[in-house]
Amino acid sequence: MVWVFRIGLGLAVLAYAAWQAWPVVALVSEGVGVSELWGLAGGGSLIGGGTAVAWVTIVLLYAVSGLFTAGGLSWAPGAYFLAFGGEILLGMALSPAGTPPPLIDIAGRTSEALRQAGVGLDPAPLSIAALLATGLVIVALGAWRGWRDAALIRSPAVLPVWG
Repeated sequence: MVWVFRIGLGLAVLAYAAWQAWPVVALVSEGVGVSELWGLAGGGSLIGGGTAVAWVTIVLLYAVSGLFTAGGLSWAPGAYFLAFGGEILLGMALSPAGTPPPLIDIAGRTSEALRQAGVGLDPAPLSIAALLATGLVIVALGAWRGWRDAALIRSPAVLPVWG
């Protein structure tokens, strides 16, 4: 039964990666070239180019972690938390610089989606909490192998009782 949750969670992580990449996919489907995309992603400067490369890496890591999670591979949490950490670091790097390029403005798109849903809260703590919880569920569903190569939720070990 755990494999059903793994596949569902893997699909959810893949959907998040697709949601992040959707502005680029939409522009490519309209016929926008690579050089125009590079300019829209802020690739005109060295810092903007690094930001665009970091964003692409984060999206690819989320996609890989979704596939690894669905497949039950043990590298799924590592790939997921690398992408999660990269997203946080990218957000921290872009916050003092002002507004990020519109293609990679994940926080702005999240804020807009929450505003359309009627939620008037700041999206940063909500998205960080949701992404962290997703990563912990990936670990708990047994994509990471623990003691005696048993998944964490199928471990016969008894939880310690502190008293």
